[in-house]
Amino acid sequence: MHIAEHLDNDAQHWLERGLGYPKDEKCPFCAQSVRGLPLIGAYRTYFSQEYHELRRRIAAAIEQLDASLGPSQQHRLELELTANAGLMDFWHGILDKPPSFDASPVSQVIARVYREVSDLLRAKARSPLGAAHK
Repeated sequence: MHIAEHLDNDAQHWLERGLGYPKDEKCPFCAQSVRGLPLIGAYRTYFSQEYHELRRRIAAAIEQLDASLGPSQQHRLELELTANAGLMDFWHGILDKPPSFDASPVSQVIARVYREVSDLLRAKARSPLGAAHK
């Protein structure tokens, strides 16, 4: 698409916002009529209701990811794992073969998954109709 080839990600927001400026179907820069221009129609189609719904869904996905795997949840998991390690230490004095569990890989995997998915969702938020790449 022309936007992706010639402008950066911020240009999408600039164009979307700019569509609201011509109140009387005239360009706010040159005062020429924009009525019936194929380019303006293409921009209006591009920034349709479906586009806004997609942006809302992406924002909701980011919120859900942060709420379920974000830093505060990771900290909470660390506290739980530390408490469980203390309970396992207790059983070492009682059982012949107490259970053992190394929690560090769990925390590392969750943190990595969070970072990678978060990076992809935030890239998608910057360019909702483009492919999300790291």
